[in-house]
Amino acid sequence: MPTKKRIIETATVNSDISQFQDAASMTPGVTPTLSEDSVTSSTDITSTPAITKVFDNVGESVGLRGSSSSTDDARPTFQGIAEPNSLVTVRDNGVLLGTAQVNASGEWSFTPAIDLSPGDYNLRVSDSFGQSEVFVLRILGPGEAAPEVGITYYFDDTGVQQGYFPNNTSTDDARPTFGGVAQPKAIVTIYEGDQVIGSAQADAKGKWQFTPTNDLSVGAHSFTVIDASGQHSDVFNVQIQDPTQAPDPTPRISWAVDNVGSSQGNLGNGASTDDNFPVLSGHGTPNSVLNVYANGTYQGGANVDASGNWSFSFSQPLLEGNQILTVEDITDGLISADFNLHIESFPALPQPPNIESVFDNVGYSQGSLASGASTDDLRPQLQGKGSPNSELHIFDNGIYLNSVKVDNGGNWSLNTFKDLSGGTHSFTVVNAAGQSSQPFELNVIAPPEPSIDSVFDNVGYSQGSLASGASTDDLRPQLLGKGSPNSELHIFDNGIYLNSVKVDNGGNWSLSTFKDLSDGTHSFTVVNAAGQSSQPFELNVITPPAPNPSIGSAQDNVGGEQAFLTNGASTDDARPGLYGEGRPNSVITIYDGEQEIGSTISNTGGDWYFSPRTELSLGDHHFVAVDSAGERSETFSLTVEPQAPFISYFIDNVGIETGYFGDGDATDDATPTFTGSGIPDSLITFYSDDQVIGSTQASADGQWRFTPAQPLSEGDHSISAISTNGVISNTFELTVTPLTGLNNPLGLTLSDVMSDTSKDFFVTAAPEVSSGFSVPVLAFDAQLFAQDSTLSPIPSTDYGVTVQADLTMVNLMEQMQLHQPMT
Repeated sequence: MPTKKRIIETATVNSDISQFQDAASMTPGVTPTLSEDSVTSSTDITSTPAITKVFDNVGESVGLRGSSSSTDDARPTFQGIAEPNSLVTVRDNGVLLGTAQVNASGEWSFTPAIDLSPGDYNLRVSDSFGQSEVFVLRILGPGEAAPEVGITYYFDDTGVQQGYFPNNTSTDDARPTFGGVAQPKAIVTIYEGDQVIGSAQADAKGKWQFTPTNDLSVGAHSFTVIDASGQHSDVFNVQIQDPTQAPDPTPRISWAVDNVGSSQGNLGNGASTDDNFPVLSGHGTPNSVLNVYANGTYQGGANVDASGNWSFSFSQPLLEGNQILTVEDITDGLISADFNLHIESFPALPQPPNIESVFDNVGYSQGSLASGASTDDLRPQLQGKGSPNSELHIFDNGIYLNSVKVDNGGNWSLNTFKDLSGGTHSFTVVNAAGQSSQPFELNVIAPPEPSIDSVFDNVGYSQGSLASGASTDDLRPQLLGKGSPNSELHIFDNGIYLNSVKVDNGGNWSLSTFKDLSDGTHSFTVVNAAGQSSQPFELNVITPPAPNPSIGSAQDNVGGEQAFLTNGASTDDARPGLYGEGRPNSVITIYDGEQEIGSTISNTGGDWYFSPRTELSLGDHHFVAVDSAGERSETFSLTVEPQAPFISYFIDNVGIETGYFGDGDATDDATPTFTGSGIPDSLITFYSDDQVIGSTQASADGQWRFTPAQPLSEGDHSISAISTNGVISNTFELTVTPLTGLNNPLGLTLSDVMSDTSKDFFVTAAPEVSSGFSVPVLAFDAQLFAQDSTLSPIPSTDYGVTVQADLTMVNLMEQMQLHQPMT
């Protein structure tokens, strides 16, 4: 046990010398000593983590739960405090339930991801600075009823620390408001010990509240509630503090916690345990620092939080036998009362863990590395062995890096979650017993400095690769450069983070900015994971002036003649489409003269389209486009004329050559069918050389067909059409050439097909045939005889041969059938 101490003087410690001046005479025979290596300066006083509240979020009885209470919520919400911005783990008897991120105010919240099974839970929360006291909670199983009456919390609304508090806590509020549960509408009686202090009625949900009418005395108070049926609640303990008196500054050890073996939980003074790494918890002066001793030997320090609570975990195992534990406040030298623990036996220590190798996964030289090797892999994989199913903690140059779970075979592996810096790294792995591996040395070769080699301009008249210092009108240029293969780089623009990019296997990267750059000078840099930055790449961005709106063309979508129209054109489309350009994503308003007729929105490329909702009147129209900035286009003029009928083509339905024919073609069909378009449902009258030859009515979509009732005379014809609005169509020319007198112009007879002595057919050359016409002989059965001038006989008494004359001069075919008996 340490010698009792008192403060005799203070000393000021500066950066290079320590001075101490005794303010009073020392006791004879006592020599003051000052050891430099025993002086510790710390500005980082951390907060011991704690579980402060549990919330039941399901069932009829929802609300706050304290330690040693029960809940029917299989996923209750735990809340507490810890070191700001740290990561805490929540465990039940050492079994991990999950983790939670602590916010900047030192508060955390955790809800289990899966249902907790029914039973009792001894819960702790821990971070890298320590662990909390045990929080006992029972999860009720199906059909298991919670106490029907009870006190679940009290509310403190005075002093510095206010809010809801659970069982076994202290308060400076002499009249706290108690809350609890009971049967709906039941009346409960509140007792302090055996003394009735009041009553309350539960609401329709079975909740009640009660505030004492008189101040509670300073000290410990134990409360119970009893309902009308005589059912008693569990005891609810509250310590009332004297707000006018400073708390006792003497630190104390409240209990120890056993976390190993079959019997775990809180241990009081004089208890026995098989845990040689017990966790101590207690109270002290808020924000003070305590030294912890075991049998007079210094074990380490503990930080008291702002609420006066502290917790301490031993880094070395306690020896078997009796251990007298004390804590000393390093500020005023006050020492706690002795806290006795009997360590029954040592648990068998596991084999120390080790790091066997490191695996390099990048670059040209990959594979397993031994201690002392070099690597260009900034995130190598550590591999080693440990006790099966245990948890190990990895340290890099003495700084905690991460934790890893050992598998059933005693093997573990871990990839670092962030890039390692260049230089020497000494890795160690430590198990729960505090056993550390031998250091594994690794030299990490810093990657080459990244670079921005060029910028590529993809817009405007001058495009291509640009060097640093150039100017561009490309608001989203492409940056190109080099870096360590497969690494990630971060791009900055004038010192502001812009984006990140992955380097390919060849060490090249490129990135196009995802938003337009502003006008002016931009200084780009690229930084790798090691913090190495490229040389600045300067680029002057010149935003091209926004174009004034313009009307480029119009489109005629009705009638026989449909096409794109230029400025000054005429159209029979009363709702022509207008096409133009302007500022991207701008509202374009269209005017006809001074009259606004509608608006549209240009797309991201600045293109727009507009068609009037109502028909334009006949006559001249002068269109102007105006954008949202007030810029106006040049005038685009159109003349809207009445819709005229249009003759498209005619159909020949007679003779050898039939089908569709156009303007200026010839036909042997004296009654060809004309087709075209006009005003829907209008009457179309047709003329041939100013003579009416008939009429027809256009359909609802403006299409029509017309066949003359009387044959057209032989020769040239000019066909036109007039609709009911008096508008004349286009003139359609055709020539009619009938087949009259051409039944057998060559005068072919059977004598032109003669048989020789071999019974073969052949064709004689008649004078008409030799004058430019061809007379092929075609077999009646084309599968047996090819087209030729001679045919071989087949067994038959009568064989038919077709003599076909190709009258190419008049584009007609003349045929006759010749039959010659076979002998």
